[in-house]
Formats: sequence, structure tokens, C-alpha cells
Amino acid sequence: AIVHTLHDYDLLCIRGALFKDGAKCEPRHLACRLLSAPKRAAHDRIDVAVAVSQTVMDRHLEHGLFAQLPPERRHVAWNPVALDPITPSPVATTRGGIFRFGFLGRLVAEKGLGVLIEACRQLKGDWSLTIAGVGPEAEQFKAQAAGLPISFVGFVDPPAFLADIDALVAVPIWDEPFGLTVLEAYGAGRRVIGSSAGAIGEFVNRVDPGWTVPPGDADALMRAMAAAMTAPHDVAPQQVFDLMSELQPSRVAGRYLEYYDQARSVHR
Repeated sequence: AIVHTLHDYDLLCIRGALFKDGAKCEPRHLACRLLSAPKRAAHDRIDVAVAVSQTVMDRHLEHGLFAQLPPERRHVAWNPVALDPITPSPVATTRGGIFRFGFLGRLVAEKGLGVLIEACRQLKGDWSLTIAGVGPEAEQFKAQAAGLPISFVGFVDPPAFLADIDALVAVPIWDEPFGLTVLEAYGAGRRVIGSSAGAIGEFVNRVDPGWTVPPGDADALMRAMAAAMTAPHDVAPQQVFDLMSELQPSRVAGRYLEYYDQARSVHR
């Protein structure tokens, strides 16, 4: 019996991302189609498939993988996350009327950082953006942000960083398989403006519907950021509690035990 867990797009793409040179791979590149063919040929030996997000499962189904499995043997189980599901910290008090946006992640194009800075250039009002993280394209983004109230702070302690912002912006332009940073922000009681695509869109729609934007759309992102500056900051604590409880490692482990039992039952 075989249970296959899909953490990314490795069965479809040699980079595991379905993303290259600033764009989604649509259609897939010839090299990926050729080099993934042996994996595709063997995938029908799998009894149960589990994906870490609905997005990951959907992308495989779109390319014909796991279509041979009945729906009851295709599962989505978000990764375990050991965050306190009970007591999110209170939203920070905006200093001097300035609304503080934050970005936390690698400084690379696929994270949507260029789109975020473009949106900031159109954004009116009193705001700041703190960009935390490092990456190979940092200097390019610093040049793009010149003249804006944007600071680059490098590595940070995530809880301390989240405690000092009003809203996190997480708008990758690729289909992110998971989104730990978003979960950390919700655990801290922070609003997230997220991409409508990928796992981030799944989390935002679950906890705080209405705060997603199409990936790569700087105008829509600017409008969402402007709305966040005047909207109540609160994220519904019950929704956060329910999500964090579902992601507790013991509960995720229990689901996987059920999947393994299901796979074994196929061969009884």
C-alpha cells in the first residue's frame, strides 16, 4: 500500500514550482514534461494521495495525475503548525497615525515583492512598509522602493516583527503550496492581505474573507491596502482558533493514520 504526500509540484516540474523566469509555467516546459515522465508512469501505483493544500491537489489533477483515484482517496491535509490556537496577541497601536504594513519572506520576484512596491507607489495616506528577509534580488527591490516610506530590515524574529505591524501583505505571484507566514500572522491577531491563488488564498478565505487580491495585480493590491488602513484591524478570534486547532500536530498525525489505514484497506 502506498500513500503519496504532495508538498509541491515535483511530479510535474523539475524545479518543483511550476514557475520560472517570473511567470507560471503554462504550458509546462519540454524539459519538465520529459524528465517527469518516469514519475508519471509510476504514479498509478499509488493508493491514496494527500496534498498539503487544495491548490497542490488541483494542479496535479489538471495535468491528469491521480485522476484514476476515486475522490474519497484524494485528500487535503494542511501541514502541522505548532502555534498557540487560543490567545492571539492584541493588534499593535498605530504610532502617530501611520499604518504599518509588513512583508516577511525571501526577497525574490515570485513572492510578489515587486508588485507590492508598485502598489505602494500608488498608495495615498500615512503608511509605512517594513520588509523583513533576505534574498538574491534585495538590491533590485531597494532601488525600486527609493523615495517611499519602505525599510528593509533583513532577518527578524517573526513574533516580534508581527507584534510591531498592523497588517501583513503576502501576495506571491506563483501558486504557493503552503503559507506558514500567514498562519503566524493570524496567530498574532494580524490581518493578512493575501494572494487569491495558492494556499495563501485558502487560509485568508477561511479566516478573514474579502482580503485577497489577484496575483500580480498592483492596482487591486493598492486598493486592498487602502481599505485596510480604514477598516477595523481585528481578525475574528474564533476563526483563528478553529484553524490553529485543526493544524495542531496531533490532529494532523491522526488524519495521516486514517489515510494509511485507508490505503491498507485497498489491498485487503
